[in-house]
Amino acid sequence: MKIAINARFLQAGKLEGLGWYTFELCKRWVETHPQDEFVLIYDRPQDQFLIAGPNVVSRVIGPKARHFFSFWYWFDVQIPRILRQQQVDVFFSPDNFLSLTTSVPSVLTTHDIAHFHFPAQVAMVHRPYYWWFVPKFLRKAKKILALTEFGKMDLIQHYQVPPEKL
Repeated sequence: MKIAINARFLQAGKLEGLGWYTFELCKRWVETHPQDEFVLIYDRPQDQFLIAGPNVVSRVIGPKARHFFSFWYWFDVQIPRILRQQQVDVFFSPDNFLSLTTSVPSVLTTHDIAHFHFPAQVAMVHRPYYWWFVPKFLRKAKKILALTEFGKMDLIQHYQVPPEKL
């Protein structure tokens, strides 16, 4: 199987919550599934790629996906292009965001819906993006990883995600 992974938070020396989650998950996945091929997709050049191996290919496509327009462009223009080029079987996005324009089956990790419960904690400029796109991401994903039982129930209650999708 050929699996593409959104690796935009795998920044050497700059790992935070999403980066550590992505790193630990990908590292173990690559090591325990040598029969699979992994395409790690970054949004900026790296001095060093944190995940490497004979079954790993790293690709860098811009722009840096950190703001509304660049999120949209990276996920809905650049990601589908690279998924086609690499002929992947599935796309995994570990950071709550997803491509809405690819036909490749996608798996999404949703860490929480803090934007729903605590909108004041989300920058005003990003709130419309979350309110508009999160429901679309949840519908588009073939499967969703919820990291806690509370998160799973939150998605079912507030976004009517079918339990079998989680």
